[in-house]
Amino acid sequence: MSFKNLSSLGVLVIAGALFFSGCDLFVGDAGKITIELKDDPFPYTDVSEARITINRIEIMGSTGTQNWLVADLSREIDLLTLRDGNTTTLVEDIEIPAGDYTGIRVHLSSDADLVLSDGMTITGDRGSDAPVIVDVPQFTFDHGEDDAHALVDFAMDESFTVQRNPDTQAIESFVYTPVLQTETFLLNDEPIE
Repeated sequence: MSFKNLSSLGVLVIAGALFFSGCDLFVGDAGKITIELKDDPFPYTDVSEARITINRIEIMGSTGTQNWLVADLSREIDLLTLRDGNTTTLVEDIEIPAGDYTGIRVHLSSDADLVLSDGMTITGDRGSDAPVIVDVPQFTFDHGEDDAHALVDFAMDESFTVQRNPDTQAIESFVYTPVLQTETFLLNDEPIE
């Protein structure tokens, strides 16, 4: 084996070791972010499930700071499991580099399903897969150990507008317009607004 091949092999072994050792992705002033999702109470008692799919999550940089992909996934979530104080973690302790950040961009599938109490499933489509922007207070990662935590509320009462049969009052269809809002945002365990 030639020296060139040995050098290439050595670089691959070192890169693999660093990857599998869980080393930090960014050197210097990187911080970590955790994003959780919750649901406000849903006003319809004849719905047993409200399923949405999150495909991707990005942190939005302000001027001079680029956006950072923090999750590339296809995760179905039943929002009704997130009532009464329950949450689900979307990303946990994901590193992003030093910089100024202003929002969370959530890419959702264009459709959502409501499963009615009688087992019938109704699908609604918002007609677009454009991301939903979740405003957060502007924050800066610059200390190397910064830690941010966002609790995002999927406002179901605003996101799902049902149409009922005028005679039976059964849900026939719904308009899906997802609304996500920051409920709390902590930077280094301190709330910021």
